[in-house]
Amino acid sequence: MKKKDILIAVGVLFLLYVVLTWIIPGGSFSGATLTTDTTTPLGLADIIMYPIATFFSTNFIGICFSVFGAIILLIGGLYGVMNKALVYPQLVDKTVKKFEKHKKLFILISVLLFAILSSFTTLSWPLLVLVPFFVTVICLLGYDKVTAFMATVGAMLVGNLANIFGYQNETVNYFYILFGNDTLDYMIMKITLFVVCILVLLLFLLIKKPAKTKKQTSKVSPKRGRAKKEETKEKIKEEKTTYLLYEPSTGEKRKVWPLVFLVTFLVLINLIGMYNWTGAFNFKFFQDIYNGIVNFKINKHAIFANILGTGNSLFKYQIGAWGNYNLLITLIITILILAKGYKLSFKEAFDGFISGVKQMLPTALVVVLVNVIYCAIISSFAAGNSLFFSSVSGFILGKTAGFNIVNVLRLMGTTVVSSTMFQELQYVGMILQQPITTIFSGHTAFAQVTMASVFGFMMMILPTSAVLVAGLGLSDLTWKDYLKGAFKILLVLLLVIVLINILFIFSPIK
Repeated sequence: MKKKDILIAVGVLFLLYVVLTWIIPGGSFSGATLTTDTTTPLGLADIIMYPIATFFSTNFIGICFSVFGAIILLIGGLYGVMNKALVYPQLVDKTVKKFEKHKKLFILISVLLFAILSSFTTLSWPLLVLVPFFVTVICLLGYDKVTAFMATVGAMLVGNLANIFGYQNETVNYFYILFGNDTLDYMIMKITLFVVCILVLLLFLLIKKPAKTKKQTSKVSPKRGRAKKEETKEKIKEEKTTYLLYEPSTGEKRKVWPLVFLVTFLVLINLIGMYNWTGAFNFKFFQDIYNGIVNFKINKHAIFANILGTGNSLFKYQIGAWGNYNLLITLIITILILAKGYKLSFKEAFDGFISGVKQMLPTALVVVLVNVIYCAIISSFAAGNSLFFSSVSGFILGKTAGFNIVNVLRLMGTTVVSSTMFQELQYVGMILQQPITTIFSGHTAFAQVTMASVFGFMMMILPTSAVLVAGLGLSDLTWKDYLKGAFKILLVLLLVIVLINILFIFSPIK
């Protein structure tokens, strides 16, 4: 994956953000009324330090950004060990052979799998574990990389924007709490967004015809000579190296079902562990089990709590309270089990791990760096400084209360601006809680769905979207090629989102 296009785009956005801190004053809200403050400009030291802070900051925010890169590296390491065990190439080959005559069925399965799981959980990082496998299979079935990306990461991001039951522990729950809404509010609207957007995505993907997947040959007519033969060999060699984290092998046959079980369990346990069951459905089963274990005492000593430790802000034991650090730990455990189960020597496992990590290192670095604007704005917010984002939002939103098309379009515009600065909706909700509550009095649940859908769409196109950049890296696709190849799909999706939001203003169904 070439990173130049993303780095340039992020650099331009960051410098624009720095310039705007000198021009636009900060602000704060009292209801829908904006009170402007002084500017809080960033200087040369900030320009130098914030990119570094995204990697090495000692505060929680900095560590949180670094964990994204660590996840990508471990995913690379996992696939490297899978290749070294010779089992991953065999799994890919068997899957390709099985769906050779049912290519569109595999596209359908991929889209629905990623879209449904992401829409029900809004958990993207565990699902990224599956992306290299699905992308490789789709490419080997004859489809281009843009199609493979849209059938995996694209479907996942579409699921996120619909956000049917999304209530992940670290982000979305804050949004519900801020506005006092329920996950079931405007459920028909969310399902409509999901169904229509997925149908649009499938329509574009299924009408594409895959290329023929016959074996390439280097046979040439004698008239074309040796030069043509060498050129053909070079093309074949070039084509074989395009599949990231996949090393074709003709080694001894290995059982693939243990690998399938292990990776499936890895993804599912993290989806279950990260989802806030108590917040979303008041389902306290996992919470009660955890409390029963840590509160168990013998002679007034909490034995299990002392043995396990109670966890901290980064690592949690309780199902429903997991975060990305739990994903890191389970990735490491999976790699160790995989190496042991397939009887790899330490050297073989280490070599495979390093091979995968090397392939994903550039992506991991960029995934961390794209958070530079987010790091700057959250650090300023945490320091108690007023943000110019508030002033811009106040200008776009206005202060005229009313549930109407004009205010909904203004809210969409505000969300577009927020998406260039924030990776998560929780901070947008914190800043805009008062104006949204005032302007959309009695309809904050609708405003929440609108913001989630528009924000989710922007995460499909912006170079500052960490999940998008991670997905591009795992798919071995450049940002420029992705936008060029998916432009029509993205345009139609945008129109669908805007139209559905407008239609439900007048709908009596919530």
